[in-house]
Parts: sequence; structure tokens; C-alpha cells
Amino acid sequence: MAKSCCPTNQQSKIGAESATGAGVYNLFYDSISGRPTRGVERETCLNPFKDSSTTKATVPPVCLDYARGRCSRGATCRRLHRLPAVQDEELPHSVDIFGRQRSALGPASFLGRNSSIVFEKPANQQGMLAICKHIGPVTEYSLVTTLVVHFKHRIYAEFALEALCGQRLSTLNAIYNVSLFKDGLVDVSWAHINLGDIPCESVLDLY
Repeated sequence: MAKSCCPTNQQSKIGAESATGAGVYNLFYDSISGRPTRGVERETCLNPFKDSSTTKATVPPVCLDYARGRCSRGATCRRLHRLPAVQDEELPHSVDIFGRQRSALGPASFLGRNSSIVFEKPANQQGMLAICKHIGPVTEYSLVTTLVVHFKHRIYAEFALEALCGQRLSTLNAIYNVSLFKDGLVDVSWAHINLGDIPCESVLDLY
């Protein structure tokens, strides 16, 4: 059974930690993001079939707590509670799908167009690929020792990272009805690519 959203007191605790600067420093975003370190299990998990709902928002960004399966604000939330959509691809290059400022550092740099993520030794690559295809359009993928998934646009990769990182395979199996065989935690990150091999955005496009 899928893990449920955090209760209100847990949500308040999470908010307090963010306000006081607690959390994990994210080098790629140059900020405290609260993203768990690799190998740490998430307490909540998004079920897009049940958790998507109408909120006060009509335009992006998407709610980060929704992606992590822990938003307790419901219909009063001021951010979108749904998967990324094609209209969201028009977001400025300076922010991600959650409205966070993007950095010039790392594989998620706003100077490039990286939209690929890599799963380290998934129990079932085809099952994990099926989950990614539900989150957003996948244009390419590689099934070797690791699973590399290339989305049509980086917003889907940004969402997938937050929704899947640290999730238990048995939980995802129950939500998406895929055969992930073994249990364990999802280990996913940005795929490291050479930014010199891809076209850079125009400076004018960053604003």
C-alpha cells in the first residue's frame, strides 16, 4: 500500500526545518532543498492517480510537496497539484518546474539542455522505464548496467527526480502496477553529460 501524505504536524515540522536552514545542501541548485541524501528513504510517496487535484493555481510552478506526496494544503495550495504538462515547457530557463532558481553548476545547469536521469542498478529496468513514461514523454533510453532515461524536456526529469528519489520499490509497484521484483530504494540522479556537446541557451532566453 502506498505511503500516505504527512500529517499536519509533520508538515509543520518540515516547514520549520526549511525556515531554519536545515536540510541537505544542493550543489546543483546552490540552495537548501530538503532533498534526501542518496540511500535515505522518503517518508511519503506521490500517487498521481489519487493525489492530483484542483488548487488555487492555474499556471506553473508545480507544488514540490505534491511531487513528494506530502502536501497537506489540498485545494488551498497556491501551486499546481498535477504532473508536468506540455504547456509547462514554456517556463523560463532560470527556474525549474517547482519554481526554484536553477544554478550554472552541475548537470542540471541552466546553461545546457540536459533532460536525462540515471537509475543505479534498478531491480527491473523496464518497470522503472514504464513509470518514467507515465511522468512525462521519454524520447530515448539506454538499458545497460544502469538505466538512463532521456525526457522530451528537462521539466519532466526535474519532477521525476523529486517524485522517485528514495522511494521504496514495493511502494511504486503498488501505485503504478509494475513488476519491480526486488525491494529496495530508488537511486536516481541527473545523468552526467558534457555540456559542451549540447547547444547552450541564448542569454536572452534565460529571463
